[in-house]
Amino acid sequence: MLFVPGKYRSHSGLLLPGKIECDALTETEIRWFADRIVELRPDTAYSEVIGVPRGGLRIADAVRAIAKIDRRGPVLIVDDVFTTGSSVETMAKKAGVAMGAVLFAWGECPPWVEPVFQMSPKLRPKRMSHIVEVEFADREHAHRLFDFLSRSQEWSFDGTVSMRSEEDES
Repeated sequence: MLFVPGKYRSHSGLLLPGKIECDALTETEIRWFADRIVELRPDTAYSEVIGVPRGGLRIADAVRAIAKIDRRGPVLIVDDVFTTGSSVETMAKKAGVAMGAVLFAWGECPPWVEPVFQMSPKLRPKRMSHIVEVEFADREHAHRLFDFLSRSQEWSFDGTVSMRSEEDES
């Protein structure tokens, strides 16, 4: 199944409303995507085609088989799913002058990365970081809320939690 329903946490920590499982794509479908990637920049010859491990490796092989290759061209970095771009960005820093292409993009891509399919801005996951300050009459209520939030898939804590109640003030 290509689109798997449910809540998933991305490698970068975003909560996603499903998973795009590109391992489900057949070789024929991978070749179809490779054709689309080459069509994005039909006049460009690449010095090298690099796939971001693991999802981009099959795609890179398929693109390499049909793309123009010229050692003077830019490196093409390919991946299956673009969420925040950290994997593609890391590869680009290693490669130097690079262009990118991805099959699916959850969010907005930088100008040098072309998505074949991109999620509507209204449906994109949002990275949210908030500091919430709540006062409680006693520690028991504060602990119950903290326990609830820490079990929820909707929340994650990457900082410290400080609990203070009126009991502490007296």
